[in-house]
Amino acid sequence: MQTAMTSMVADFKKEFQAFRASEVAKDGELQACKAEVEAYKARIETVEAQLKVYMATMAHGGTVQVPAATKGNALRPSAFHGARNAREIDNFLCGLEAYLRGVGIEDDAQKVSNTTFSLKDVALVWWCRKCDNVRRGYDPINT
Repeated sequence: MQTAMTSMVADFKKEFQAFRASEVAKDGELQACKAEVEAYKARIETVEAQLKVYMATMAHGGTVQVPAATKGNALRPSAFHGARNAREIDNFLCGLEAYLRGVGIEDDAQKVSNTTFSLKDVALVWWCRKCDNVRRGYDPINT
């Protein structure tokens, strides 16, 4: 009787551990899905901003004249924190390109200058180090 009870307890422990491992895996999958949904939301916002620019282009006969009064009203992309995720980088760059077009910035130096305001955390530290290296003559930036 005691052996049967011990065997049942051991079996139950194994099943419980397997169940727990399965739940942890499902939680990881759920978090990955949530991250993917957030990435899609960001991409949709980017596409909507680009669509506004394209619609304005079509309304003005194929060219867009951005009035000085509305240049500051374009939807600025969310900050880039230095994530090493291709989708996040792509979403940031697409949103940034749409923003820069929307505010009428075409000069590369102005684009770089404006982009630095969207860098945060690790990305900003990297940029500051890069600028220090340029000032010292180590790493020229070629555009």
